[in-house]
Amino acid sequence: MALQYNQPEDFASDDSFVNYCFQHNDEDVISWQKWLETHPGKKEVAEKAREMVFMMSIKLSPEKKHQQWDKIKLNTGQEPDIREQGRPGKDVRRRKAWLFAGVPVLAVLCMMAVYWSTGKQNRTDKITDAQPKSYLTTPGQHHAIVLSDGTHVWLNADSKLTCAGNFGDGNKRVVTLTGEAYFEVAPDAERPFIIHANAMNIKVLGTVFNVKAYPEDKTIEAALIKGSIEVSLRQDPTRKIILRPHEKITIFNGDAHLKNMPASKKTPAPDENGTDAFTVAPLHSDPLLDSGTVETAWMEGKLVFRNEPFDQLAQQMERKYNVHFHFAADQLKNYRFTGIFSTETVDQALHALQLTTPSDPFTYRVDGKKVFITRGKKSSGHPGQSD
Repeated sequence: MALQYNQPEDFASDDSFVNYCFQHNDEDVISWQKWLETHPGKKEVAEKAREMVFMMSIKLSPEKKHQQWDKIKLNTGQEPDIREQGRPGKDVRRRKAWLFAGVPVLAVLCMMAVYWSTGKQNRTDKITDAQPKSYLTTPGQHHAIVLSDGTHVWLNADSKLTCAGNFGDGNKRVVTLTGEAYFEVAPDAERPFIIHANAMNIKVLGTVFNVKAYPEDKTIEAALIKGSIEVSLRQDPTRKIILRPHEKITIFNGDAHLKNMPASKKTPAPDENGTDAFTVAPLHSDPLLDSGTVETAWMEGKLVFRNEPFDQLAQQMERKYNVHFHFAADQLKNYRFTGIFSTETVDQALHALQLTTPSDPFTYRVDGKKVFITRGKKSSGHPGQSD
């Protein structure tokens, strides 16, 4: 039966929706994806509900949950209206209770056009041949660029784009990327656009795609939105991989893997032909994202993570929040999280992660741009702070 969920708590109190948010149950994930795709009018309220799930998920008894929702609605001037309803395609049944309280719901403040065109950290430059060919973004900063050929590039945090000295003059348009960028390449059949990005090279004529090539990450990726791109590997330039729309290639980043290994064990992870290992797979879809694609969620100012180890998530948070993580024990790096952050501060984001580890909690301390992660019970005072 079709659901008539009108408030965020209607979704959030449904345990199958919570499973969808955390990607815990394949049946629930598929069911909710299909339902949300066929009910686009519910996208906004469902996204707010998902923010609640990720920010404030603590299990309570049904009675406690109802009491907390009553308080939330009274505080916002709404009448309490808690209903038990079934999820898409299922009979109505009683639900597990979830509490989402203690941290204010943070809505996305602007559309992508505003996100990229306003603010101190987001601006657009026109790059001409007479100007320098490099641009660098710092952690917490994004930048939109228009190259001299009309190609649009959006740089993610902690990234660098360098144009060749003869960019736009010869028979090729060549750039080098370190970090992450979203490209809308101006069509030019006579001059292919070539991107050098760590272990891969990308050749295009005119298309839209995302490249993620941070040297410290374990993998590098190229995600194709529309058009066609040709990817070659650094160790085997004769091998050509053609991506179709809504596909991505993931290449093992040997440099990051070798970074902390003893010299005796520093060997790359090749495939059967002795070259860099890679996979080609469909993009991760998400009907609640404006782009509908997880790989380009950063363009909306969102950090999406699914079953991500804490140390890898920490790398992404360092870029988003311009901080540096310090783990007191290696075991902490293996904690895994699923969620999404948009307008949360680093303290609110860490507190949300903290709430998901009640059986083996961690404590955090933010000292300027340094974040210290230790094991232990959560403080009864300020979230994450040690007693």
